[in-house]
Amino acid sequence: MEILPFIYLQMKHQRSYLQDLAGNYTKPLEELSQQLKSIGNSKMDLYTGALSTLEILEEIKNQLLQNDHFQPIDYKNWLQENNGYQKIQLSDQSSWTLRLGNTTKQYIHLHPGRHSKDTIRVSAGVLKTAIITLIAANQQVIETIDEKSINEVRITYLNLSPIKWNQTTSQISKIIRLLTTEN
Repeated sequence: MEILPFIYLQMKHQRSYLQDLAGNYTKPLEELSQQLKSIGNSKMDLYTGALSTLEILEEIKNQLLQNDHFQPIDYKNWLQENNGYQKIQLSDQSSWTLRLGNTTKQYIHLHPGRHSKDTIRVSAGVLKTAIITLIAANQQVIETIDEKSINEVRITYLNLSPIKWNQTTSQISKIIRLLTTEN
């Protein structure tokens, strides 16, 4: 399937992508820290459902085609009907927000809907920390996942300040568990 008209940042929004990344990343952590910059610094919604990226894109494409909203001008007009965005629901009952992409080739920008089925809201710092900590552990750069190791990777690879064991580290642990378990 051609994915050209879509902008979908899997690094920010797709649990299965992050699970695969965490389990198979073999490059130096310095390279990963550069990739993690694409996550930004705000909160986002992470899709935790069973649909793969290709299934998501295929379902969205089919819905847009069925409703005559797939061509760029039709898509743009449809978005303008609702202040520049639209929401659609997929077969697993998850909700997705569609906006206008920033290029003519990638004009469909999508992300999981806020408070949607099979999504969780997460801050960028928590998500980045969980990803790089998990990969550092898999690469045996750190021996255990604890407060000291989490802070070590935050400082060394993310240029983030250290944190105390509290709600934030609890959220990091939750995301690490989410990325290491099947459903």
